Amino acid sequence: MGDWAKEWLRESERRARKRDEQLAKISKNRKIMEVLQRYGSNQERLGEIFQLLVMAGLGERAAWKVIKNPKRLSQFFQMEADRVEFPEIVSRILK
Repeated sequence: MGDWAKEWLRESERRARKRDEQLAKISKNRKIMEVLQRYGSNQERLGEIFQLLVMAGLGERAAWKVIKNPKRLSQFFQMEADRVEFPEIVSRILK
């Protein structure tokens, strides 16, 4: 493996650790915990939602805004419970 590939891999691992640390911290927030409990969810699901929002094109900054904000996170879970299609959730979540 070339030096550039090793560096890329190290950076990817560093970013993943940082993201996991941030998700752990966010999931310990009392208001976020209440939202997660209300919808029967957990820290792992927060990570999945984050990844889905990023892959949908919102970008990391916008995805963090959803994950960190109890109101937006609750709206996300409610739309999901109401069986709103994911593209529609993405279009509504930051309005």
